[in-house]
Amino acid sequence: MIVALLGLVGLMSLRIQRRVVEDTVDTAEARVAAQAAIEVGLMRIAKDDDWRTTYADGVWISDQSLGEGTFTLEGHDPVDGDLADDDTDDIVLTGIGVKGDARQKMQVRLIPELRGVEALETSLFAAGTMTLTAATVQSDGILGANAAVTASSATVNANVESGTTISGSTYNGDQTAGYDNRTVPPDSVSSPYSASGVFIDVSLLPASSGNRYLRDLVLSPNSNPYGAAHAQGVYVIDCQSTKIVISNVRIVGTLVLLNCHPNTPVEIADSVNWATGVSNYPALVIDGHLNLAFTQNPLDESTVPVNYNPAGTPYNAAADSDTVDTYPSAIQGLVYAAGNITVSNHPAVEGAVVSGGNVVVTGQLDLVYDDIYLTNPPPGFLDKTKLTISPGSWSKDVD
Repeated sequence: MIVALLGLVGLMSLRIQRRVVEDTVDTAEARVAAQAAIEVGLMRIAKDDDWRTTYADGVWISDQSLGEGTFTLEGHDPVDGDLADDDTDDIVLTGIGVKGDARQKMQVRLIPELRGVEALETSLFAAGTMTLTAATVQSDGILGANAAVTASSATVNANVESGTTISGSTYNGDQTAGYDNRTVPPDSVSSPYSASGVFIDVSLLPASSGNRYLRDLVLSPNSNPYGAAHAQGVYVIDCQSTKIVISNVRIVGTLVLLNCHPNTPVEIADSVNWATGVSNYPALVIDGHLNLAFTQNPLDESTVPVNYNPAGTPYNAAADSDTVDTYPSAIQGLVYAAGNITVSNHPAVEGAVVSGGNVVVTGQLDLVYDDIYLTNPPPGFLDKTKLTISPGSWSKDVD
């Protein structure tokens, strides 16, 4: 009896050991299945630019066979439970692997890498061609065009890049031809600003010779001579196919011009002192053509005469009531035109100038590049987001 009992105990011990080994193997295979589910999720995201609308928040794959087990894949927006509403929201991928009685659950968090459209890598960009004729261009950034760059009797003190060819002279920086086309802002670039900004009725602007003029005034978060002020200085004008001329103004904010004249460019002339109300917002967004024709002659209150620093409109200097001050003539910010951009006289821009068409420079242009629009893109200028795995976010989840 004792011998029989010892034999039975031995058999039971072997069975227990075998069960432990089987459970260990099942657990390992279930964990592999859970990890495989997440890898499938990463692959689906990488292959589908519209994955946020293709896949709803919740289960993406249910009980998919893998070897002798199965896996389930889930994708969740941890911010608001809606994957499609915001490209800047994180996503948590959850993989659940099952083998026999073993069930393993793994998670990883993906965070969007926010970056502006590639056109914002440059200080001056043309989606089409760039032509520099009897021009002098000075920039610490890149002059870029997706099509040909041509210089004639020009002096270009900047690095130049073209999607096709670079010809002419004289270039005093590096030249790179044949790169892949840079991405440009979408047609809907003005939508975030027109949705939230204050509209200015174009009929309120002074008219002359069929043009409308935005001139001799201050436009800022605290000042709008044509109506209510906007806290961030975002103002929108429906041009109704009328040419707009902007001159002798001081602007702190973002100006958006819609329905511009189809053939005649918006013109910025004389002297302007222009900065943005929000650090990474554009200074100017227009859906037509643009002529940068202002000069670096200071904006002089005494010659207009206009008080460009009135009480209740604080700037860097203390507000006052006189008309004896002068201000540098320059635009500090991003300038974007969906159409062509021409440059004449001697404008200065600190930020970036981007054209959805061709660029022609016939005067002098001074550019100081600011990469804030690339690294912290303003609304409407975000490129398709790239997701990266949040460091340390791989984890074994326990229900």
